[in-house]
Amino acid sequence: MSSLEPFEIEVPFKGARDYLQSADVYHAVLAHLDGRIGLDSCRDVRLIFRSFARTRIAVIPEEELGDREANASFLCEIDGEKLKRVLVETGETVAAREPYPEEEIVERCVIDADAKTVTLEHDEALDRFKLMEILVAMNKAMHLEALREHPGKWLFTETRNPEPLFGQSWRRLSIGIRNQLGVKLTRSVIEVDGADAGYLCFSLQPPATSS
Repeated sequence: MSSLEPFEIEVPFKGARDYLQSADVYHAVLAHLDGRIGLDSCRDVRLIFRSFARTRIAVIPEEELGDREANASFLCEIDGEKLKRVLVETGETVAAREPYPEEEIVERCVIDADAKTVTLEHDEALDRFKLMEILVAMNKAMHLEALREHPGKWLFTETRNPEPLFGQSWRRLSIGIRNQLGVKLTRSVIEVDGADAGYLCFSLQPPATSS
């Protein structure tokens, strides 16, 4: 897989955000791999975000990073061969912006704050959204409800999936917090139609305090 050339991904800003959404980045990288080499043998997909990206993103081998800092890392296995790429900002302006009616996802979620779980039944109205986009919105909504005693903004930091969460149909999604490190980091397990689909990690960005 060392022959995979560096590439840039086209990801728009969503809603009023001034950074690129992790779910869109996940989908865009997989879409490129799907078009370039296919995803039939793609396994153990992992995306780790370290910092916001506010300009266009290039996906490159780690050895080409130089003195730049990577915004994220993408890892997977294809035909049993490990692939690792880092995602770095190019400095080029993101020209596109799309609406993001996240509330259409959230209003359909069933959240059990005590159990720290969230479920979602399929609705045709949700077909406009990418699967990872739905999962991230579900997890965020559940965190805001189940962990409301911890104010701030819950942010995606990592996902790991035994198979790509890319384009497949689904009937029921469920997420539940499995591990919590203090109040600032969680690991939530994902199920798609009752089958293990990996996990999502979120971190808490506390509200800004005035000096």
